[in-house]
Parts: sequence; C-alpha cells; structure tokens
Amino acid sequence: MAHRYLWRNLHDAVTEAKGQLSEQRIVLDIGCGNKPYADLFSDCSYFGTDYGTHDTQPDFVADAMQLPIASQSIDLVFCSQVIEHVPRPWTLIEECHRVLKAGGWLVLSAPFYWPLHEEPNDFFRFTRYGLAHLLGNAGFSEYTIKSDGGDSARFWLSAIHAVPNWTRRFLSLPFNVFGALFDRDPARASLPANYTVLARRSGTVLPVAH
Repeated sequence: MAHRYLWRNLHDAVTEAKGQLSEQRIVLDIGCGNKPYADLFSDCSYFGTDYGTHDTQPDFVADAMQLPIASQSIDLVFCSQVIEHVPRPWTLIEECHRVLKAGGWLVLSAPFYWPLHEEPNDFFRFTRYGLAHLLGNAGFSEYTIKSDGGDSARFWLSAIHAVPNWTRRFLSLPFNVFGALFDRDPARASLPANYTVLARRSGTVLPVAH
C-alpha cells in the first residue's frame, strides 16, 4: 500500500518535471540503490550515485552531502527515501539546489511514519512543514509537497507492521484492501506514511563553479 501511493506520486512528479525540460535531460539519482526507478528516466541521460557498492548499482560512489558534481549541471535530481539516512539533511537539500541548473527540478520523497530501518543509520522523520523549511532555506521558492496516502492507509500499514511476522502473510492482503477502501482524502492526511516533493530551482544561470 505504501509503495502504491509512493510510486504514483513519484511517477507523477517525474512526468511533470520532464515535461518542463528540454529533450536533452541529465538526471542524477541520489541514493540510487539497485535503481528501481531507472525506467522513469529511460529517455534521459541517467546517472545513479550511492554511498557504497554493497547491494547497490551506482555509476559512481559519493557522499550525498558533498557531491562531486559541478554546480548548475543537472536538469533533474531524484532522491527517494534517502534523506532520513543523512546526518545533515539540510546539507543534502542544499547540494541538490547547487547542482541543479536554473529551471531544474528536484523530486524527493521522505518518510513521516515508518519503522526503524537500515539501523543505525536512520536519523529523521519529516513533516510537510519541516520539508518546506529545508527547501526554503536551500533556495527553493517553488515547490509542492504531496502526502503519499491518507490516514486510513497509514493506519492499516501500521497494523501490518504491528502484527507478528508469521501472521503478515495472511493479514497483509485484507489490511491493504481496507486501507485502500477507506482512504478517501489523502490530501488532508495528518499522519501519512511519506511525502513526495516536487521543487524547481528558479533564477538566472550563474557561471559554473567546479
């Protein structure tokens, strides 16, 4: 259920962003892992980066808080479910802004509710206001923040997480159905599983810094 909403919102955000860019689009996927979203960028010059090579397929290894990328060289930065694992999330957002060309786009997702994972490197959860604060401080003035599902979807998702592991194979399907049936208005969610951000870098193109 969480992936259903997350995938749809990410797909919509990427589609909107690509529609505003020229055909020659350079995409950077930060925290690409095994590149589950690469198909969204089959018509782009797509590069993935991650902090290591264990169970990942990056084109190059890099620290998300200090990207070895020239300023204003990327058309679209994609970063899904990574920011909670970064000790300084504000620095990650600042780096996304730095590498984007004027008119470039950031597509990012972040958890609000989610169990601990990838421990001990699981540092933060984010409200829509926290994300807005980080985006504004980094220099983004145009952005939308969308809930990935509503409160009913999150309730039944948390129920799946709460039951013993051996019962999940029996309960996951009905709990997912209940969540989808009763999730009437995700836009008014007060406790969604995640948020998806679509942000645009505005401004005049500046001299490229290396």
